[in-house]
Amino acid sequence: MSPTKFDLTPEQRASHRQLLKRQLWVSPPVATIKEVDLTGKNCYHVGVSKLILAVRSAKKGEEAKQNLLSGRRAGKQIIEIWSLDLSSYDSIIALVDRAKTLERLDIFVHNAGIQKMKLEINPTTGHDEIIQVNYLATALLTILLLPVIRSKNTPLQPGRLVITGSDASAMAKFKEQNSVPLLPSFNEPKYFDPQDRYFTSKLLGQFFLTELAKRVPASVAIVNTASPGLCHGSQLNREANGTVPGFIFGVIKRVLGRSPDVGARNITDAAVKHGMDSHGEYLEDGKIQPMAPIIYKTQGKRIASQLWQETMDDLAFAHVADIVKDMTTLHNGKLQVPIIIVGAGPVGLYLAHALSLASIPFIVLEQQSSIQNTGGQLIFTWPQTHAILAGYERQSFIPISSPSTRETSPDSLRESAGKGESNVHLQNGDIEKGSIVIGADGVHSQTRLKMHEVASKFGLDTSMDENSMVASFHGIFGSASNKELRLPEGVVFESRGSGVVIQCVATPTIVYYVTLKELDSPITKRMHYTAVDMERYAEEIGDVALCPGHRFRDLWEYADKKTGTETESGRGNFEILVMGENSLGRRCGA
Repeated sequence: MSPTKFDLTPEQRASHRQLLKRQLWVSPPVATIKEVDLTGKNCYHVGVSKLILAVRSAKKGEEAKQNLLSGRRAGKQIIEIWSLDLSSYDSIIALVDRAKTLERLDIFVHNAGIQKMKLEINPTTGHDEIIQVNYLATALLTILLLPVIRSKNTPLQPGRLVITGSDASAMAKFKEQNSVPLLPSFNEPKYFDPQDRYFTSKLLGQFFLTELAKRVPASVAIVNTASPGLCHGSQLNREANGTVPGFIFGVIKRVLGRSPDVGARNITDAAVKHGMDSHGEYLEDGKIQPMAPIIYKTQGKRIASQLWQETMDDLAFAHVADIVKDMTTLHNGKLQVPIIIVGAGPVGLYLAHALSLASIPFIVLEQQSSIQNTGGQLIFTWPQTHAILAGYERQSFIPISSPSTRETSPDSLRESAGKGESNVHLQNGDIEKGSIVIGADGVHSQTRLKMHEVASKFGLDTSMDENSMVASFHGIFGSASNKELRLPEGVVFESRGSGVVIQCVATPTIVYYVTLKELDSPITKRMHYTAVDMERYAEEIGDVALCPGHRFRDLWEYADKKTGTETESGRGNFEILVMGENSLGRRCGA
């Protein structure tokens, strides 16, 4: 996570000026049905099959249920009231056990929170009640729900979990931040301030989310946090009613605050409108926004690591560390079968990167002799390709050119994805087995097909095409940060110079590139680069222009060197790199 991807820096957004601007002049967008990104799932406003309100007070739950049903044609059975007390770990575990009995669980929203006017220690857990409810209980419930949500969804269409946060996190003084250990320091009266303790409890949630997203991929569940902003009409500050501070704050909320239904738009937006790009992120007013400035600083990263470990230790009774570890390797109790990507051009690399972000196992294959039951296309894509890319909101990067594959609906995609077994036959006789085969072949296959057609018309012998391949070019595949490079966004653009061809896919944050350089003489042997070879090669092509104002050496400065190199043994740390007609493969996550 980097603050450079935002319109405003974390410090700018944390200013009082920006806070006032958001409260007075920015209205959270309403998520329309067309914008809802649920890949076939529902929410209450678009036809929910079941809505569950988990509440501490059954009476208030029933009142909320009646308010939701009022004026709508819906059966009472679609809204259920469940009991949940975040002050009690037993209550949290009971709710999770009950959730396991559900047929499906598409979205879970953490919306409960408290604010206290004085320090109160939870008699069962021994923690400050604000930290207990707003942070520790939320962390426990989040982790316990991960395997439940995963079991009722698929890696390509994961469920959603939204943590209601607060932009007040950026205003926390966080006087306890240098304490070791950290969690016990919140019990010390000298640190307690009602307002700052609430702000800090929400800041802890941001620390937790950043660490969780490092360990749990979006293919398990898309977990993000969103702030409704300052709202009037809620019961959050009810303990301050009848006090001078409560009166003053009530006036401020009435002047600056949004109505609860307007503030709730931000929560709905985070739950239904954003895809895997929002995993581990903070959202407000329809966009991914920067978290509190401290999150991005060295001190903040140290605190996040310390807090994570203390949280794992404190919740060890629920085996949370083991649950988190299991989330990275298992799906429905089985190792995920890898997805096979055939073709290591820009499209193949983009797909591979998207899958790696979600920790979905995959294999990249380049220049293999055949793919079972498929043929070369200009850009050949299986229907499942679109389910993968849709999760990253990048489906527009791949135009369809697959006459042998018909379009299918999202429902049939979900039914077909991952079923059965797909095989790719390699030149050495081996067979790679995968759950899905995605063809991302380049122009080479299509060109050969057209040349064969021409040759056949003239009665020419095409058997020579089956002889040993000869490589006339070599090159590297890789990725580079576009946050600093700032290449103009483009699907694929190509530059040529001095016997070099460079193709790029430029996204807002990352550039995926492929280079081809003509060899001094054709070769038939297989080649692999060392890191030294790669640096020498990059220097040779450094002056080749990518686009106006940018040369390859500019890209190389921000390139992730791990994505463009292989060890001398021939296996890469990330992407593969041998070009021409060489056979190569790359695995991730298997």
